Amino acid sequence: MEALITNKEIISRLQNLGNLYIYINRLEANQEQFVFAVAPKLTEYLRLNPFQVMQPMKLYDYKFHNYIGIFIKLGIEKDGLYGQAEKDILALIGLLEKEVS
Repeated sequence: MEALITNKEIISRLQNLGNLYIYINRLEANQEQFVFAVAPKLTEYLRLNPFQVMQPMKLYDYKFHNYIGIFIKLGIEKDGLYGQAEKDILALIGLLEKEVS
């Protein structure tokens, strides 16, 4: 069976993009776990309507701050990876356009 894509650079970039999306998906799963860990605590610590902090000592506890900090760092890392994926896709499109023309 003959390969549909023979350009080794295109193959390599596709593989790298696949690996990047595997990593992004892992970060998504980790971030989802944090949402499930933090959201129930928020409903214990805050009343939304009318807004009122119900348990300020727990809300400002270092453990809760760690949860929020990790959640934010995951989002920042994920954002950077999505930006990298976009750049990689645009570069790959350029290679593919050269290949077919």
